[in-house]
Amino acid sequence: MAALDHFPDAKEIIGLDINRDYVTAALSAVRDRAESCKVRVIHNDFFQTDWPGLLRKLPEPLLVIGNPPWVTNADLGTLGSSNLPKKSNFHKRAGFDAITGKSNFDISEWMLIRILESLDGRDATMAMLCKTVVARKALVYAWTSSIRLNSVQLYLIDAGRYFDASVDACFLVCRTSKSGGIYDCLVHDDPTAEEVTHVIGYRDGQLVAKVTLYDRWKHLQGEEIYKWRSGIKHDCSKVMELRKEGTRYRNGLGEVVELEDDYVFPMLKSS
Repeated sequence: MAALDHFPDAKEIIGLDINRDYVTAALSAVRDRAESCKVRVIHNDFFQTDWPGLLRKLPEPLLVIGNPPWVTNADLGTLGSSNLPKKSNFHKRAGFDAITGKSNFDISEWMLIRILESLDGRDATMAMLCKTVVARKALVYAWTSSIRLNSVQLYLIDAGRYFDASVDACFLVCRTSKSGGIYDCLVHDDPTAEEVTHVIGYRDGQLVAKVTLYDRWKHLQGEEIYKWRSGIKHDCSKVMELRKEGTRYRNGLGEVVELEDDYVFPMLKSS
């Protein structure tokens, strides 16, 4: 309904949802509008949809908008949900990274990446509500996969105020084109703010939180010696978390082990 109001010149509007009741409600809402003839609402699963084929048939410029689920792959598995993407190591992680927590991902990250891949080389815009961490990961994937981005804007959202959710959220707007070559993302403090507060970007093979500061101080960058592997402490907590007993330590398996104090650190669990 909002799309009909704000884009009266649109030649075709397509909606897609897995919930049949929502599809019925959407069709009922537009039935009495003069523009109803150019609206299609499809009952389908995002993960079963041929997005390249669907978008290829539409005239340019294209706009894809949405609010994908704010849950992780593991969350849906715990809930017993079958609405999941086909299992694949799409980040091409190896070793420990592939089998521990680092291989977990937000469902919306997978969805945003699929849309960006389908829009690559087209005169198109993807505008999505998502977690800020998901936006950053999707951008890194696009930048490392040579998806041609023409402009990127990120508008921060007070999720507690609007959605009663304790999470960093944003409205991500990515423009694709035949040329592309943009590796910067302009960040705004509010969905209605025109002023750019800072710029994040992709530099020297990594995501940079503030491009201007990185460019100023990158000559101080040293070699990373120790690499923290996300997920290992969590997945291997029975051997990574210990309680001190005298001069030795007892792990979660009940075993008493001797460890050098140099490599043992205090921890206060947030839970």
